[in-house]
Formats: sequence, structure tokens, C-alpha cells
Amino acid sequence: MARKSNKENLDDLRDAIMECPEQKAGWLARLLGRDNKSVLRDLPQLEARGDLLMEDDDGRLQWYGRRQ
Repeated sequence: MARKSNKENLDDLRDAIMECPEQKAGWLARLLGRDNKSVLRDLPQLEARGDLLMEDDDGRLQWYGRRQ
């Protein structure tokens, strides 16, 4: 099985955050079958490509749209 591209991983993570808001990165990693550290590395990449994220004081994530 071929490895997913970084864009696909980022899209999957964004979709998971949108479908399951207010979950922590570790929970999302388990949902996606990925390593916690890879999800944590992908969060800044999501923001760099224009996805707006918010993390509360407890580490729960929400997606707020895309920068223009």
C-alpha cells in the first residue's frame, strides 16, 4: 500500500477536526490511525497553508475556515 502524500494527510486531519470539533490531537491521531507526533507536526502545516485553527487551554481543537 502506498504511503499517503502530505496533502492527503493534512486534508484528512482537517476533515477530522471539522467532523469532531473540540477533540485533542491525541484523540484525532487515534481516529486517523496515525502517530501522535505526526499529527502535532501537521497542525502548524495546516495553519501555514491557510486553515484557521483554534486550540483552547485544554488542547481541544476547532477549525474556523480558510484564510483568503
